[in-house]
Amino acid sequence: MVTPTSVSSSVSSFIRSCLKHHPSSSRSFSASVGLKNTYRDKNSGIQKKYLPAHSLLMRSEAGHSVCLSEDHKLDRSVLQTLCNNSSHDEIEKALVAFDEMQFSRVQKPSVFLCNRLLGVLVRRGRCEDGFSVYLKMVSSGISPSLVTLNILLNCFCKAHQIESAFAVLGGMLKAGFSPSAITFNSLIDSLLKSGRLGEALGMLASMCSEGCNPDVVTYTCLMDGACKMGRLGDARSLLREMAVRDIVADLVTYTTVIDGLCKEGLVDEAYELYKEISIKGLCPNVVTFTILIHRLCIAGQWQEAKALFHKMLDSGIKPNVVTFSALIHGFSEHGMIEEAIQFVRLLLKMGESPNGYTFAPIIGNLAKKGRMDEAMQFISHLLKRGVSLNLITYGVLICGLFEIDRVDEAIALYSYMRSEGYQPDVFTYNCLIDGFCKAGLLEQANALLHEMNVEGIKPNLVTYSIIIDSLCKEGFLDRAVEVYEEMNEKGIFPDTITFNILINRFCIEDRWEEAKDMLNNMWNRGIRPDIVTFTSIIDGYCKKGRVSDAVDFLSFMFEVGELPNVYTCNIIMDGLSKGGRVNEALQLVTYLLKSGICLNIATYSILISGLCKSDRVDEAESIYNYMLSIGHEPDVVIYNNLIDGLCKVGKVNDAKILVNEMVLRGTSIDIVTCNVFIDALCKEGLLDEAWMVYEEMLGKGLCPNVVTFNIFIHNFCSHRRHEEAKALIDEMLVRGIKPNTATFNGLVGGLHKSVSIDHTIDYLHALAEMDNVCVS
Repeated sequence: MVTPTSVSSSVSSFIRSCLKHHPSSSRSFSASVGLKNTYRDKNSGIQKKYLPAHSLLMRSEAGHSVCLSEDHKLDRSVLQTLCNNSSHDEIEKALVAFDEMQFSRVQKPSVFLCNRLLGVLVRRGRCEDGFSVYLKMVSSGISPSLVTLNILLNCFCKAHQIESAFAVLGGMLKAGFSPSAITFNSLIDSLLKSGRLGEALGMLASMCSEGCNPDVVTYTCLMDGACKMGRLGDARSLLREMAVRDIVADLVTYTTVIDGLCKEGLVDEAYELYKEISIKGLCPNVVTFTILIHRLCIAGQWQEAKALFHKMLDSGIKPNVVTFSALIHGFSEHGMIEEAIQFVRLLLKMGESPNGYTFAPIIGNLAKKGRMDEAMQFISHLLKRGVSLNLITYGVLICGLFEIDRVDEAIALYSYMRSEGYQPDVFTYNCLIDGFCKAGLLEQANALLHEMNVEGIKPNLVTYSIIIDSLCKEGFLDRAVEVYEEMNEKGIFPDTITFNILINRFCIEDRWEEAKDMLNNMWNRGIRPDIVTFTSIIDGYCKKGRVSDAVDFLSFMFEVGELPNVYTCNIIMDGLSKGGRVNEALQLVTYLLKSGICLNIATYSILISGLCKSDRVDEAESIYNYMLSIGHEPDVVIYNNLIDGLCKVGKVNDAKILVNEMVLRGTSIDIVTCNVFIDALCKEGLLDEAWMVYEEMLGKGLCPNVVTFNIFIHNFCSHRRHEEAKALIDEMLVRGIKPNTATFNGLVGGLHKSVSIDHTIDYLHALAEMDNVCVS
């Protein structure tokens, strides 16, 4: 049985057999050029002794001049009328006619008719049929022309058989043909599609040296290849070379380079090239404008994008749905939804037919901002205009409704979608499953997973990751592991995100061996743990008080070449500081600074807190001053830690100054600030001054909490001001603040010193009964 592949192989072998006696190579143009002299006889042209019978290079020894029968005239007519627009049936008839004429003793098809058939087949992508026709042609003694060989070479290029294409080039040179720019353009294009830009550029140089002048297509093709490989320097050089050779660049050339520049983010340079087009009298088309508008939107150059759009309209060029999609996506994804909607209105007014992709970003961004009512109104407007929704639109709407906990509406929309005949795809199912999981409706999520299997829609990695994440968050880690094993059995392998979800949960639940096993599993599968993986494990150790293990794991990070970021280091620094290991935390800061990693507010807050708790307030103040010097503005937490530290070492006046500075810098004091200050004044015995702070606090609208009352109750009792302490208890209850253990301890510690034990117990029981608190 002859297969299409065997046909092309036969042609390839046939061509190579023509060259087997010659020291030529088909791998490079320079070798093919060498064939020119090898295969040419100085006196008689082609060295026919090297060519087998019926070679592709053979020319007919004699023509046929007999009259044609009506049948042969019909066959010839079928081939003559063949064109690029011919139908499939017409091409089939032409193939049959070719076969009949091929075996005719009366009149074989001319090379012109063969070329016509070959050309149509290759342009239609029917390369194997083309190879078959060529073999039949040469085996019938029909000599190929330069046009024939160009078509054959192009056929090999389209079939990605570039080495065979080079063999055809060698054959051309052997036969005495001079390849044209069309020949070389096909080869250059094929080389570029294979990513062989260097060879393609080398071919341009050899082409010029052999006297074949490149044309605008040659250069445009090379520039396109250079741009696609990110080699813009080569593209620029080629554009300049065109000008030197007086080859006029056309709109396609300029648009190609503009596209390449835009994709590399060089929008300004692309815009300058666009201006050059107009200067040279070329009129940019919809493709040129759309490329620039799209990239201007991505770069956030909204005014320029709008101006270019209006320039397009003024030039009489009608924007298409791609142009509008670029504008709508660009504006909506940067939060400029109203402007995006205006473009939708204009699109509809101009008679363009948008698809779900066109306006999906508007719906998505409205949904992200919780503006679902507006999203639904927008959809309603589109439906009234006859615009059909697609699965993407439904998926985005369903996700948006779930995000704002409108679960019933999301389910109703899904049901409506099904009733309209839409079959949900994996994206839609993922939206639904994610929504159910976030709403805590795991049974419904599992039911949808079952429905997917029934419908023949395979869950993907995203599906399983959503379910695993939800199970972990709900505390069903063992079930999550079962789902993980199930996905592996089905040939769906986890990625870094999936592993991170499980590892993080193992750490939270103190299942360290399983976390390590999962980490080893990652390595064994060739999946490199990322910063999130390492940070999850380090965070887990620190939260369990295993700071030394966290430090050891940080060292392991360095060993495997994964450098921690500021967030990872902050977690360890916090653990070290809380464990009194402030010096080690400071060493970690030194590493961050040497590595060029910028510290954030959380870093400073951790260090200042740790130093203050270790009574190293002077060092904490130094860090605070350093923060200010490099432009970081402290938050209320940092101020509170410093104020607390200063108060604890008896620097109450310095604390007062810092409070004033805090307010002057625009940071509002909170209840923590007040409690710190009230506690410091009470410890100094300045209860009345502390009470003034309390009243000032109330005047500024700050509400006391249980800590505030406990400080006063404890100190009032300690100073035998029992009635004031009891009055504060009453105020607590009026404010709805429930006394806690510290409240009762403060009362007991103060009351029993001045009243009998029995009286104290009676008072506490009465208080407990009022607040339903059990006192034992």
